[in-house]
Amino acid sequence: MTDSTNIERANRVVPQMRERLQVNRSGKLTVSQWTDIVSQPLVSLLILMTPLVFILPRFILLLRAGWWMAVGGIAIVMLMLVFRAYRYARLPVHFAHLQAPDNSAPFWMFWKPVTLQTPEGERISFKQRLSPPVQLRRNQQYIAYYLKDGDDYVLLSLAAADHPDASRWHPDAGFAARFKRRTR
Repeated sequence: MTDSTNIERANRVVPQMRERLQVNRSGKLTVSQWTDIVSQPLVSLLILMTPLVFILPRFILLLRAGWWMAVGGIAIVMLMLVFRAYRYARLPVHFAHLQAPDNSAPFWMFWKPVTLQTPEGERISFKQRLSPPVQLRRNQQYIAYYLKDGDDYVLLSLAAADHPDASRWHPDAGFAARFKRRTR
C-alpha cells in the first residue's frame, strides 16, 4: 500500500461521523449521542441486577408490597436517567483544533483512550467516546467536538483538519451563542 492510500483511508469520514459533525457544529448532540450518554449507566446497572431476575419473582410472591417495590425500583432508575440527561443538557459543546501525538495508540488498540494534544502541547485524553472509531495518523491535525464533564473529556466527533469538507464542519453562528448560554 502506498502512503497516499494510507492517508486517504485515514482521512475518510464515515456517514455517521458526518452527521455528528453537522449537528455538533451547532453546539448540539445528535439523538444517538443523547441515547448513548444517558443510557450508559443503565447498561451497567442491568448487568449487575441480572441475578435479581431469578431471586425477585419468588420474593415478590411472598410480599404483598412486591409490586410496589418493583414500581419504586423502576421509578428510581427513571429518575436517575432524567437527572443524567439534565446534567448533560447543561454542558457546553467545545470545539478545538487538536493534533495526534507521536505516540498515539494504534487503531487496533480500541480499548485505550484517544489522546490528542492542543497546539500549546496540553494532552487531552478522551476516556469516553460518543463517536465512531477513527484511525488517527500521527502528527495529523484534527478538528474535534467534545464535552468537558468535570475532569473528564467526552469525544463527540472528529475529522482530519485537511479533509476537503472540513470547513463545512467548523462551528456555525449558533455555536458561540449556545456555548455562552451554557457557560453562565
